[in-house]
This record gives sequence, C-alpha cells and structure tokens, in this order.
Amino acid sequence: MYSPFEEMSWPQFASQPHLKKLTLQEQVAHYNQYLFELASVQKFYESQGQDLKSEEGKQKLEQLKQDIITQLENNEIISQQAAKYGIKVS
Repeated sequence: MYSPFEEMSWPQFASQPHLKKLTLQEQVAHYNQYLFELASVQKFYESQGQDLKSEEGKQKLEQLKQDIITQLENNEIISQQAAKYGIKVS
C-alpha cells in the first residue's frame, strides 16, 4: 500500500510559501491535513482499481498532491480573510 510519508517530507512541505507566515503548530496542522487528504484520495483511487504505482498512476498522484496543496492554500487564504473581517468560518 502507498504511504504518503514517502512522497513529501516535513521539510519539503514546510517550505511551501503559503506556510512561512504560520506558526509551527499551524504548519504541523496543515501537514497533518495534507497527509490525511492524500491518504484518503489514494485509498479512493485504489478502491476504484487504479494502480497508483504505474506510470499513469504516478502522474495522476502528482497532480492530486498539487491539487491538495492548492486547496490547503485556498483554505488558508479564506481563513485569513475571514479573520480580517471578523467572519467565523465553519
């Protein structure tokens, strides 16, 4: 089975530009969310019979990882803007 820990280490993840402004605790929370989302997506695709170790599967997985990072970045921007304007995000 695929392990997300093999794909992106903490230093690689923490070097993402959108994380530099966050506290270490917030960065760890984002990394944990990334690992959770990645494992969930990987499990889903495997349940659909897709081989994520094939060349095509590896390409798909790379795209999915970037999509997850983009979504985390978007969530952080939304949270920051909500805080700026006193809006609670639920």
